[in-house]
Amino acid sequence: MGGVSTNREQLIASRTEEIPSKSDAAVPVFTYREPGVGEIDRQGPRPNPFAIGAVIITTLTVGGALLANLSSDDRPPIVGNSATEIDPFEIDPFDTPISTAPVYVEVNAIAEAWVSVLADEAEIFEGTLQLGDSQLWEAQETISVYAGDMGALELAANGDNAEVMGEKGSPGEKVFTPQ
Repeated sequence: MGGVSTNREQLIASRTEEIPSKSDAAVPVFTYREPGVGEIDRQGPRPNPFAIGAVIITTLTVGGALLANLSSDDRPPIVGNSATEIDPFEIDPFDTPISTAPVYVEVNAIAEAWVSVLADEAEIFEGTLQLGDSQLWEAQETISVYAGDMGALELAANGDNAEVMGEKGSPGEKVFTPQ
């Protein structure tokens, strides 16, 4: 009987595959399950890699800009009360003159009018201004404005408030000099 059992053991050994031990297993096997089917998906939402990249780039950009502003050496240091405070409500953008010439006249046509303009005795404009047209004329000594209809023009000389040149329908002339 001893010979039969040896043949049997050899036969079993030749037909049996070697099963690896737990220490030989290198890669675990994962199975995918559709969330909501069967078990609950316990991993939670997965972050979008593009969103993470965008957050990182934005953070680096803002941080770099702040660092650049903080390390700027082109500004003098503020010592004591040497800083001048400017109240933005005290600045009137309409206070700045539209011209630096000694004499200047801004005209706005509120109706159609023929106009002739002399600056320092030289003609600089002659023609018809249409409703809504505006012009700026400059000179060193005098500006003379002649209009076929004085009521059709609003004139503002040397930064003053605009006023209608004269009576509607009547021709006339106005001369402006430096203030």
